Amino acid sequence: VRVIEPTGSSSAMAYAAAYRGAILALADRPEEAVPALRRARRMATAAGRGDLVALCLNYLGGAGAELHGEPELRHLRESIALARTGGFHEYTARGYTNLGELLYRYGRYEELAQCVEDGLAFTRERCFWSHAYNLEVHRYLLLMRRGEWAAAEQGLRELLDGRDDPGMLYVYSVPPYARLLARRGDSRAGAMLAEAWDRAARQRSMLGVAYAGLALVEWHWLTGNPAAAMPVRDVLLQRTERPGAAPIRAELMRYLARAGLGGGGAFDGCPEPYAAGLRGDWAAAAAGWRALGDPYEEALELADSGEVAATREALQMLERLGAGAAAALVRGRLREPGLARTPRG
Repeated sequence: VRVIEPTGSSSAMAYAAAYRGAILALADRPEEAVPALRRARRMATAAGRGDLVALCLNYLGGAGAELHGEPELRHLRESIALARTGGFHEYTARGYTNLGELLYRYGRYEELAQCVEDGLAFTRERCFWSHAYNLEVHRYLLLMRRGEWAAAEQGLRELLDGRDDPGMLYVYSVPPYARLLARRGDSRAGAMLAEAWDRAARQRSMLGVAYAGLALVEWHWLTGNPAAAMPVRDVLLQRTERPGAAPIRAELMRYLARAGLGGGGAFDGCPEPYAAGLRGDWAAAAAGWRALGDPYEEALELADSGEVAATREALQMLERLGAGAAAALVRGRLREPGLARTPRG
């Protein structure tokens, strides 16, 4: 920006200003990014650069979401529409990937499915393979949520087998794959998650830290080593203080509570059904996950009920999913006094 400013080129200045705002957004500095991107958007409009207007809207949506949450997604939708109309293909592809990431975070699963479908058709036709990779990861994350674990595991494994090293996208695809392995009781998950966390910590992106960190916390809970999750907990709690990160913080708090590392109940802005689980209302939490179509989270809430019938139902659900690690924990609970006649599995 400093180099271009003396030239008087409004178009070049808008370009530099837009990318400065984008970098601030990517560097997790949304308080600076939002005003910078608004200024860049005004400059791009004055210069007649519709492509840069679309780019500014893209990152305004992401940075604004960190500060204010879900309503800011309107900027991303507007960015995609503008970029598609103007024929700005890479900015369109970038819009689909950034929107997909946030739709997954906020539990907008039906809209995410449509975004992924549209985005993959667009990116594959135009050979934007990095964006397509990102969208594929979020398609398999959605399948995980819906309990379609075999398809999700196969898809993620094919993504990883098809490339020597996906670069920065490693911290997108490896954590969900390793998380599935962890839920199945596969010991390979530990080393994979440790590597993913190390990369994410160095890379510092919110998404990488969230995906790797949440998976690692669950792994330590499932393997009976919750104390090992404390360094991850400390990083994630610090990184999720903004309103837009409430869903990530809520999932973290729920798994910390299961591991005996919780620091309180539901917080201000905590989304449901996590909030119900943190309040101890297992029935409302289970019903909420059932409505969202997430059988694993539903089963975990049923397992926390302390009631025989609900705990047995949880065990059956976990066995159908192939969630061997959590099923083993639930069988242990059924052997406790007052919860007799454990199914043999």
